[in-house]
Amino acid sequence: GVAGIRSYLSTSRSFLSAGSVTQVHALVAEGPAVIADTALQGRLPNGAPLEIRVLWLFEVVGRKIARQALFFDTEQVARLFLGAAAREHAAD
Repeated sequence: GVAGIRSYLSTSRSFLSAGSVTQVHALVAEGPAVIADTALQGRLPNGAPLEIRVLWLFEVVGRKIARQALFFDTEQVARLFLGAAAREHAAD
């Protein structure tokens, strides 16, 4: 349910560095569907800052996540990663 999804979101940041945070702006459940509006804040492994809004959709069956999908601004993420790569290349 909602508590399990909140816990899952607090630990699902494997591509970010330690100390990153998932801020939950809204969490809504209706039947097996759970929607979470979040902001991921932290640093990429190369140290570049990252802050993006992410909308998560979950289907919960029993006490387990049966399906999940996430949506985010792909152009913003591309700019963040390309900017980080350019900074990394310039440092070489």
